[in-house]
Amino acid sequence: MTELTSSNRTINPRALPRTSGAPHRRTGRVRHAIGYVLLCLVALLFVSPLVYMVATSLKPSADVFTTPPTLWGSSIEWGNYAQAFTYLPFARFILNGIIVAAAGTAINVAVAVLSGYAFSRLRWRGGTPCSSCSWRR
Repeated sequence: MTELTSSNRTINPRALPRTSGAPHRRTGRVRHAIGYVLLCLVALLFVSPLVYMVATSLKPSADVFTTPPTLWGSSIEWGNYAQAFTYLPFARFILNGIIVAAAGTAINVAVAVLSGYAFSRLRWRGGTPCSSCSWRR
């Protein structure tokens, strides 16, 4: 058991009076609340362009380039989506995006599996520092 020394006396740490954890819990809760508020603000910052994009896609074409820009148009035009899919081959564009994303994911997984095997099984000069750097969080 470690003992604390104060001037000439030796103090047993178990003999010290216990302090209530309430002030610590309160500051922890405040810190968590501030963290959640900051996270919500950052999330709002990242979501706002998507909201503006969807709102603009529902505006009539005359309201899209008005100055100053507004979030809502004079009316909601759901026909803009049907017009977009008939004017350009959007279905083909979406399929191309899915193909590219799947190919990129497959290549990434293949490279990660091979490099993971190399890090875990093969030994080379300087391999230990490299693997210890890659496993750190």
